[in-house]
Amino acid sequence: MSFEVYALLLTAGIAGGYLSGLIGIGGGIIYVFVIPYTLHFWNIPVEWQAQFTIANSLAAIFFSSLAANYAHYQKGYFFLKPVLIIGIGAIISSWVSLQFVVNTPLFSMKVFLICLILLMAYMLILTIKGAAVREDQSVENIPTWALLMIGVVSGFVASASGLGGGIVVIPFLNRFFKIDIRKAGAIAIGVIMLSSFVMTIINSTSTLPLKITGTCGLIIPVVCLVLSLSVIITSPIGVASAHKMNPRWISLFYAGFLLSIIMDKSIRLLFLLGYTS
Repeated sequence: MSFEVYALLLTAGIAGGYLSGLIGIGGGIIYVFVIPYTLHFWNIPVEWQAQFTIANSLAAIFFSSLAANYAHYQKGYFFLKPVLIIGIGAIISSWVSLQFVVNTPLFSMKVFLICLILLMAYMLILTIKGAAVREDQSVENIPTWALLMIGVVSGFVASASGLGGGIVVIPFLNRFFKIDIRKAGAIAIGVIMLSSFVMTIINSTSTLPLKITGTCGLIIPVVCLVLSLSVIITSPIGVASAHKMNPRWISLFYAGFLLSIIMDKSIRLLFLLGYTS
């Protein structure tokens, strides 16, 4: 890779690590933008670029979420029960998704993008409404079945988009169960750590119908390493910022990133449909 690409990945890692700690999204929103610029160095076929982008984004997310969770744990802000329950649902659905949909010829990026855009639009509405929520209910009041369902949805979205399941977990907890967005973010980043770890193991051991030098299954170690170099520093900084920032501003900041996802995926969908050149 060129020096410019290394610099791009390092910068993306810095930004992704900070966002991982600040709002609990794992950094995938940054990683999926930059990883495609590296794939031609490994001669990845066009029909497999989506899968490689998703897989390497999830691998980098694991390291950023690991650092963020450690910072939350040090501050006494780690919620084991909801993390485990949502995480179980996310792990199961992501495994099913990877094995039978995403890493197969059945995966349709066009159909997925349409569904993702609609889901993100709904999440955006929930987040904006949730910004006005001043209550902070106990996570112990959330039914187990609800936590599992949140996990199932987040696991599928994470495995098929590479964004991490936090984009689903946070709005649901914040809007429907009136959980403070900082607490929701801490739970989301715990779930992301568990599910991204399992998905990375699956992706690294995947057998591909093509031979590519310098990869482990769908994982490109060099890309993941450079993305992850700075997260040990920037993720804890993001966590510290979250504890100092007004929850309303975190909600609005998060809504802005949801809007950026919608715009990016809409442009990509138009490109795939042949409406842009």
